Amino acid sequence: MTDPQIREPANVLHDARDALHAAGAQLLAELGQLLPDKGFHAEHMDRWPNDQTKVPGGWVDLPTITRVIEASGTPAVVATFPVLFPVNGDDQAQVQLQDHLLSRGWDLFAAVQLDNADGGRRSGATVQTAGPADIDVGGAVLRGVVFSVQVRLLVRTLCPQRITSTDTTP
Repeated sequence: MTDPQIREPANVLHDARDALHAAGAQLLAELGQLLPDKGFHAEHMDRWPNDQTKVPGGWVDLPTITRVIEASGTPAVVATFPVLFPVNGDDQAQVQLQDHLLSRGWDLFAAVQLDNADGGRRSGATVQTAGPADIDVGGAVLRGVVFSVQVRLLVRTLCPQRITSTDTTP
């Protein structure tokens, strides 16, 4: 007898992570085509931090969840994810790679769209900041780029909402 398949409840935080992961993988794939000798590959993008970090590569790290008041006056809950991309090479090569990551990455992360749990509304991601950073990749510290990307998880309505659903039906 086999174990039943475990179904994870719907989770807008995981949906946001998946969307940012997909944008990061697209970024690495595009840079791989533009700079074929620099080692960029879509499969070097991880959904979570990884013990075996591939450089150049990237991952979506743990977000901060915050309540905000939107411009319309509507209370909302947002998650701000750090998305990290370490690079290698000599100083000049690292800065050139950081330039490519910053310029194309800004556009790709800003274009992320999500279906939210609040009545099917779609919301976009907002790149809060993007810039150079020293990134620890398991002992070594490398130059890299960190994007801080904010995603709306839900808006406050008259009916209470949850980030994680208790429903596990497909």
